[in-house]
Amino acid sequence: MARCHEFVLKIVNVLWIYILLISQCESKKTETFYMNGPSCGETVTIDGATVYSHYDYKNNKLYENNIECRLTFKARNSNLRIMINILELDIPDIYYNDLCNDALYVYDASSILGKTLKKAGRNNGLCGKTIPNDFLESTGEYLTVYFRTNNGGLPGEGFKFVVTAFSEIKLGEVCNEGDFRCNNNRCINKQLMCDQVDHCGDYSDESTLTGAKCTEKDGDILTKFLSLGVTASIAISIGSIILVTVIIVCVVCCCCRKCRKDSIPDNVTTSATSVSASGPYKPVNQQKPNAANNQFNEGPNGQQQQQQ
Repeated sequence: MARCHEFVLKIVNVLWIYILLISQCESKKTETFYMNGPSCGETVTIDGATVYSHYDYKNNKLYENNIECRLTFKARNSNLRIMINILELDIPDIYYNDLCNDALYVYDASSILGKTLKKAGRNNGLCGKTIPNDFLESTGEYLTVYFRTNNGGLPGEGFKFVVTAFSEIKLGEVCNEGDFRCNNNRCINKQLMCDQVDHCGDYSDESTLTGAKCTEKDGDILTKFLSLGVTASIAISIGSIILVTVIIVCVVCCCCRKCRKDSIPDNVTTSATSVSASGPYKPVNQQKPNAANNQFNEGPNGQQQQQQ
């Protein structure tokens, strides 16, 4: 039985190490956030991320009313800055004088109490379908986005943007170890290369010719998986976890049975009943000694002794 327990512990340790290695590898890839998800109100440290207005964005569904989400991005080092590249924008609920009812606000600060970026519409925010013609960059290591929708009006498809922690270098300078140098003299984390997301802003981190020298298969599996949509991705993930759990339980049960079987000796003897060709052997009844069967003689001291 002890051997079985040791074997099970070894399996658990191997699986645990495998999970840690996978999570460590994936943790440096591009993260994903939704402005109606559980990360609202948090400050997250990122190297790179893709941000959507709502969960069903990829399924071409419109965002809901009464969304109010603040998300603050922080670079991993204080000498880095945060850059936002807005790829898609559709927030159609606008007043007649171009004031936004629903809007995306961008703050050059660690909270919404800071200064809004001029390129992001300042206090009016971003709405409509006009995408800023330049990147939205922070002056420090923090940048905060805030998405607000009212309880009525015309909903839209929302937005999608890429956020990246970066530093800028001058001509002739080199990036820090572990960073990739973009063609536009920006430095980003090397782990963001070839992940099907343009973090440099000029696609040099996704280039198949120069710089990153990505191959066509890089990021292919992850991209196809995410393209299935949130619901399908979650269902596949949960199903995979259940399948792996069932397999582990079956393996453990089989191992335990084998260990118990191996622990039983081959030549087992029992004292209760012996079986012979003529049938079960029954022990002979022995009579208890009584006074009639005992003979006594008198010893030298006059005491009676039992004669054997």
